Amino acid sequence: MREFGALLRRQLLIVSVLAAVLILTFFASLIIDTNSRTSSADLRSRLSIINSAIRAAHDYARLDDRDAQLALQQAAEKVERSSPEAMLSEDLSKALEALKENPDEEALSAAVDLLGDTARGISADFYRIQRRNSILTIISGLALSLLLALFVILSFRVHRHHLRYTQRTGTLLRSIEKVLNYEHDEIGFTPLWQEELELKQRADAIAAGQRSNRDLIDHPVYGTLEAFIPKMKQILERSIPCDRLAVAFLDNGGNVIAESASSNLPDIQIEPGYSEALSATSLPLIIESRKSRIINDLELHYRKQHRSRSTELILKEGIKSNLTIPIEVQGNILGFLFISSTKVGAFNSEHVRIAEKTLNLLKQNLLYHYVIQEIVAETTNAFVTLMERKDNETSLHITRMSRYSYVIARNLASEEESLTPMKLREIRWFAPLHDIGKIGVPDAILQKNGSLDRVERKTIEEHVEIGLEVIRSMNMGINRILALHLLNTAEEIICSHHERFDGTGYPLGLAGEEIPLAGRIVALADVFDALTSKRPYKEAFSVEKAIGIIEEGVGTHFDPRVYRAFRNSLNEIIQIYERYKEV
Repeated sequence: MREFGALLRRQLLIVSVLAAVLILTFFASLIIDTNSRTSSADLRSRLSIINSAIRAAHDYARLDDRDAQLALQQAAEKVERSSPEAMLSEDLSKALEALKENPDEEALSAAVDLLGDTARGISADFYRIQRRNSILTIISGLALSLLLALFVILSFRVHRHHLRYTQRTGTLLRSIEKVLNYEHDEIGFTPLWQEELELKQRADAIAAGQRSNRDLIDHPVYGTLEAFIPKMKQILERSIPCDRLAVAFLDNGGNVIAESASSNLPDIQIEPGYSEALSATSLPLIIESRKSRIINDLELHYRKQHRSRSTELILKEGIKSNLTIPIEVQGNILGFLFISSTKVGAFNSEHVRIAEKTLNLLKQNLLYHYVIQEIVAETTNAFVTLMERKDNETSLHITRMSRYSYVIARNLASEEESLTPMKLREIRWFAPLHDIGKIGVPDAILQKNGSLDRVERKTIEEHVEIGLEVIRSMNMGINRILALHLLNTAEEIICSHHERFDGTGYPLGLAGEEIPLAGRIVALADVFDALTSKRPYKEAFSVEKAIGIIEEGVGTHFDPRVYRAFRNSLNEIIQIYERYKEV
């Protein structure tokens, strides 16, 4: 990659040197010419004096009078005065002296011969200087012409490069203008120079910012954080290294609750619902400073500065760097946005600026989804509380079977694409609503200690239609306003958790894959909890006996795949049973 500035500076330097050489050559030529002219004039002058002396000698020889002798002596003196010492030979000096003292015929003849020789020497010098001056004039002229040509050519090249760079910069600026006006999404420009590359990189950053702004402005409402966070990650990863994006909120008990995450990594350690005491983390430092934090070597931070369970888990996922941004609303820190990378040293201050800007633009959208989620969860809890007052089932039963359902679904998710993180969470949310329709069943039937007759059995089976009518009415009302389909999974669970895999269940007699997967999962979790729980009409079965009974129903009552996921998750299911069992 050539650098325009360096090339331009080199060319300007060359042009400047050429200009200096051109000027020096010009003045040198003037000096040489002046010296040559001076030397030629001096030689002419001396030659004229000598020729005058020779004429005076000829006059004296012809006239032989006193005036001629005086003129001859004066000419001899003038020759002596005008001639440099190197030119005036010893013989000539003696001849001139003799000529001045006694200009006889012999002295006159000797002086004329020597003066003639001197004159011929001066003439030879004169013509030699003339030839040399001619050659120097030609050479200096050619040199001046060549230097002038090079100066003009390089000056033109400098001008052309500068003009080209100016034109290309104008093209780039027009492309940026189109991006700013939302006419284009990309900067259509190929850089040639280092300066252009740097300008293009800045322009690309502007274009990316514009695209992000437009996406943020147009960002739709998805209804749940599980749907919203992946979309937010798509926007962020255009400008920021983002292998994992997660959001967590603070609860009233001083805990940090993981709400949702979107990750490129195969091994997920922190799932929605994961909780850790705020005091056990380093997040209070962020709350105190109210500033974003970069940890560019998470492993070093874990070893040297602060150890927490959450940091240990994301290190297991392969995370090396982390950028944490507080979610602040009306002066209160409600939670945190975590942007993570698998590379050490991934983040810088520019990433912080972009992330904070994105969060500020999406904050209301993020909180909107969180509020909707909380409303759904609280509504579910309200229904469950209402059912506790009417049915023999306790809140611990609801807690156990919803957690059983979630664990089974999570284990099955590795082979079932439809069990997305959002679907898993909805199963955990809405599993407690499976028997919501019992609110419409008479208390005498619900609370009867003995077995039910055919009419009573038929009446209690109607709780499916009653519950489905209640939830479907709510779902339709929400869909008319927001089109979010928030309770679709709740409808699936309510209407299908009493269906049997062989098609002998109710209310529709669905079989096999016709039964919604969420209903098949909740069916097994509900029966397992019913078998291991005490009821007014029976004692609790042991876990081993309950598993045996369920195994007998595999392929008839229960989906074999769901049962396999149940067995694979048995250790975790037993932990839930021991933690929440009836005392």
